[in-house]
Amino acid sequence: GDGQFCAACPPGYITGEEGLASCTACPPGLFAEGTANVFCLVCEAGTYNPREGQGECLPCEVGTFAADAGFSECILCGAGEFQNQTGQTSCLPCAAGSFAAGEGNYACTLCAEGSFNSGSGQLTCQPCEAGFFAAGSGNTSCSPCAEGSFNPSTGQAACLPCAAGSFTAEGASLACTPCDVGTYAADAGNTACAMCEPGSFNPGTGQAACIPCDAGSFAALTGSLRCTPCAAGEYQDESGQVACLACPTGTYAPYGGQMTCTDCEVGWYSTEGATFCTEICGDGVVVGFEACDDGNETSDDGC
Repeated sequence: GDGQFCAACPPGYITGEEGLASCTACPPGLFAEGTANVFCLVCEAGTYNPREGQGECLPCEVGTFAADAGFSECILCGAGEFQNQTGQTSCLPCAAGSFAAGEGNYACTLCAEGSFNSGSGQLTCQPCEAGFFAAGSGNTSCSPCAEGSFNPSTGQAACLPCAAGSFTAEGASLACTPCDVGTYAADAGNTACAMCEPGSFNPGTGQAACIPCDAGSFAALTGSLRCTPCAAGEYQDESGQVACLACPTGTYAPYGGQMTCTDCEVGWYSTEGATFCTEICGDGVVVGFEACDDGNETSDDGC
């Protein structure tokens, strides 16, 4: 009868008892929908309310979560975790091959090439060891370098082929081995070295090719470290040969290592493979003032 009337409390406010002259704001983490509320409701898990007097709760943003009801703020996803949806009650671990370094991540980062991660929920990725590689991103393991290749450093995306003149027969190699003397490797990426062919040699290590024997020498076997000079009475006029040739009849070679044989002078002869010439005698005739039988009938030729 005095003209007074009651007003409904607005959203986010309540009147807890009948006859109260004012409304009370719902505290953070709680809310009140509509009007004329007598009690506040708790924000559900996955939502929050940062201020008092609110008529609704807000979904947790990506990268955050609220595990229980009544949160006034959402919690940042920890390192190694992420959340790419709103209104969530937990975060997800980063999958193997990815990581999340800081907090509040809405996505994980793939491990870069040359690195890997074998477990979930990781903060960082590990570099591949020397002798191993990881070619792409998001690797859960590293691969060993194949035979014929190597890797001297950590964190590499590819292995290096062994250079010509070197090899490696094993995987996961940190270095290649130079070819031994008497062997060679012509191309890159070798798993073994080849023996020098007959007619060639190699006196040093780490060579990409063998050297042909010079004229006047030869190499009969594979894997030669040096060539052998032709013996006296032999010759070789071409390079890269596996044997020497005997001097033909009527020629001679007094020393080894000869490229050609020398013709015997007139009045002298030799058999095949001779190292010297012999004076021709033996026609059974001594003529005029000849001192001996020299194989001809020329008078007074001074034999």
